[in-house]
Amino acid sequence: MNLFAQAVRVADLGLSVPQDLTTAFAAFASTNVDDFLVLIFLFSRGIRFRTVVLGQYLGFLAILLLSLLCALFAQTLPRIW
Repeated sequence: MNLFAQAVRVADLGLSVPQDLTTAFAAFASTNVDDFLVLIFLFSRGIRFRTVVLGQYLGFLAILLLSLLCALFAQTLPRIW
């Protein structure tokens, strides 16, 4: 399927890629405001940079893996649900 055919197919579904990307960016930014505040607090308390960054990566990895497991579990549910 060529690029034009894919674009037409997306248009048939009523999806707007720029609008979806804008919405995704706004949702990501708005849900991370509290994360920035926590980082400011941690750095102001004198906690080592390495510890904070490692905690951020490990926390994000844990959330990502949990989301992946939930998505895989959702695939096993009947379509009726």
